[in-house]
Amino acid sequence: MRTGGTDVEYWDAYDTAGNRTGGLLIRGQRIPDGLCSLSCSVAVRHRDGRYLLTRRDFSKKQYPGGWECTACGSALAGEDGLACIRRELREETGLAVEEFREVETVTIPERHVIYREYFCETDADPDSVRLQPGETCEYCWVTKEELVRRMDAGEIIPVHHSALRKILR
Repeated sequence: MRTGGTDVEYWDAYDTAGNRTGGLLIRGQRIPDGLCSLSCSVAVRHRDGRYLLTRRDFSKKQYPGGWECTACGSALAGEDGLACIRRELREETGLAVEEFREVETVTIPERHVIYREYFCETDADPDSVRLQPGETCEYCWVTKEELVRRMDAGEIIPVHHSALRKILR
């Protein structure tokens, strides 16, 4: 199975209603019609009210160098959404958080993906963020107003805007 490097990464197969089928998918291989993988993200707000922005590594296929207000990734086989975001947040930022709120779930059958979006708060030292080489290359903490300005200006990758707007209400 996968934990990184050259190992094969396995994902649970889901139907478009969000149910695990019992089958497995392999990252990089075509996903059959009617099946989806689970991809999760989490937006992080510090208890001081600022939001964490991370910059995607410039080597990433999608949105290289783009700023996002999330840690995100695909759920590995056996992981549910919460286990996925706990792992992704820890890997991409070094932050360990236990409590999360689900914001929305969006299924895009033609892209073979179920996106599950979460939100959490942390009281960790803002300078304790540790970036994951190959995933993230920069970070900053911004106010709600700065986050909205950056989203409106197109500086934040658009895939998570719907969930972020729900969080910011």
